[in-house]
Amino acid sequence: MHKSSTIIFFCLFLLLSLNIFGQNKYAVLVGINDYYSSPTEKSPQSLKGCVNDALSMKSLLRNRFGFDQKNINILLNEKASQTPLMNTLLEVLAKSKAGDAVFFYFSGHGIYVDNVALINDPVKKGYNQSLVMSDLYAADFNCLVKDNTLKKIFNQFVAKKVILTAIFDCCYSGKMSMTLNSELLQQNPYIDDAVSDTSTLKSLDINDLNNIDRAVNLNVMPVIVDKEVIPRPSETKNSNFAAISACMDDEKASEIWDESGVPHGALTKAILSSYEKSATDIPLTKLLENISSEIGNYQKFKQKPTYHYDENRNVTNLIGLPLQAAAKPIAANCIRVKNNSITLDGGYCDGFANGNILANSNTKIIIIRIYRDSAIATFAPAAKIKIGDTFLLSDAYKTSNPILKVYIETVNVTTPVFLNHFNKEILPLSKKKTYVDYFNWLNDLKSPTFLSFGIDGEGNKISSYITNQRFAVLLKVPKDIALSIKQSFKNDQSIQFVNAIQEADRVLYLNYAAKSPFNPSPCFVLTYRNALNGAFDAADLYKFSKLFVRLNQLTLNPAAMTVVKKSIRSITYDLARSRGSNWFNSYPKR
Repeated sequence: MHKSSTIIFFCLFLLLSLNIFGQNKYAVLVGINDYYSSPTEKSPQSLKGCVNDALSMKSLLRNRFGFDQKNINILLNEKASQTPLMNTLLEVLAKSKAGDAVFFYFSGHGIYVDNVALINDPVKKGYNQSLVMSDLYAADFNCLVKDNTLKKIFNQFVAKKVILTAIFDCCYSGKMSMTLNSELLQQNPYIDDAVSDTSTLKSLDINDLNNIDRAVNLNVMPVIVDKEVIPRPSETKNSNFAAISACMDDEKASEIWDESGVPHGALTKAILSSYEKSATDIPLTKLLENISSEIGNYQKFKQKPTYHYDENRNVTNLIGLPLQAAAKPIAANCIRVKNNSITLDGGYCDGFANGNILANSNTKIIIIRIYRDSAIATFAPAAKIKIGDTFLLSDAYKTSNPILKVYIETVNVTTPVFLNHFNKEILPLSKKKTYVDYFNWLNDLKSPTFLSFGIDGEGNKISSYITNQRFAVLLKVPKDIALSIKQSFKNDQSIQFVNAIQEADRVLYLNYAAKSPFNPSPCFVLTYRNALNGAFDAADLYKFSKLFVRLNQLTLNPAAMTVVKKSIRSITYDLARSRGSNWFNSYPKR
């Protein structure tokens, strides 16, 4: 009896061991920068950061999740067409077994396809989403991998009890099968920035999509006839499936430039940043919270990542496995020494960035220049470093150039003195019928805008210049308020307050808004705009921008000043985002 019990125990142990140690991890990664109008002609719809995305995800899988190099399949640029992709997925499907973890990742263009067979479907509403492969010239739109095609093969993984994770960093990827948002773009009469920060919805002509967004610009929307409605893998009970999409089904996904100036997809960058800031593994639900907060709240992008996953994935990590122990820091080796700098064999696709601090038992080094697969770092003159020395990342701190330079037009008096002058010189002007302010103005190139310098008698001077035309008055900010605002940004790397108006991208002015049908009570407004022309009675079309902070009174106690500074921070970062897609650096200056 004792012998048979031992045999049974041994067999159970063997089965458990096979399940634990026999588990495999596979990945299929696709990154497409280069799209082709013909086999030899690159399309103007090519992107910049998708190959970086795929290579960075490869490094993440190896460094944080222990993927074997031979189990990572990667398709880049011209190699990424539909046939190789399907063959690779089928090969992985054939060799994977129950309990294995499979990771699918796509970074490139996404597009809607007009499916006339589903025009009456309440969910699809006549459309399918598709991934766009590199060969745009392929016959019969074979460059498009439809959502139905993916769902069919993903459902086969689910049927085999494989733990499948899919990430789509492309446009129109939300759910890969859902209805469209009915909201319309709102035109803002105040906006004077060259780059709009609004998302593009289905109502926009496909020809108008910008190259910086990952929505392919075909001459016409593809039309197909496909009556199939395939269930999503996440709809299968206990599927262990998870899908992460860069945006909702009616949104564009942004390409960004990170702190080191490296192009990436916003979703991919958010994933990488989350792991960069955590030495331990991250539950999937927490990771998704981090992604949404980073992209929407901090980075201020309009795209809203979407997630669909089986409830069993709540407590697992990104690839669907139990949370792992603390990750080992990433390493790089010295391959060249010159003066007080060295070259490392790791670059931004390995997880390094400008400003990173690496160390070994002898010394510390700081990365000052980063490339895809190498980096330049400096070290103290007294340090002894030789080729072959290994360094570990000890501090993920990053340095970056400012994204937005701002100047505050300041008057060299405190608020009480400013108000005395304002009440005497400017307030009477606001009683004139032709006075316009932030809440009551029209685009009128003949309408002058005056700048108050805080000089006695300037009220009469302004009155002498105006007859019956509309006019506005911009005010300089009292020095105590200006100083408090500047100090609140002193540690920011992304926003720089400059000392010369000529260096500024935008200028912060004060304006007095009188009571009007559009403004129920008088107030002051802080608002950004272009620097006012040097002429005393400068005429300009756009007097104000859409970004402002309302001040019901100018005398502010500490609590009120704190609220103002928080509001100024918010509109300043809104302004920075409206001007482009550079990633905001969350690390304070050192």
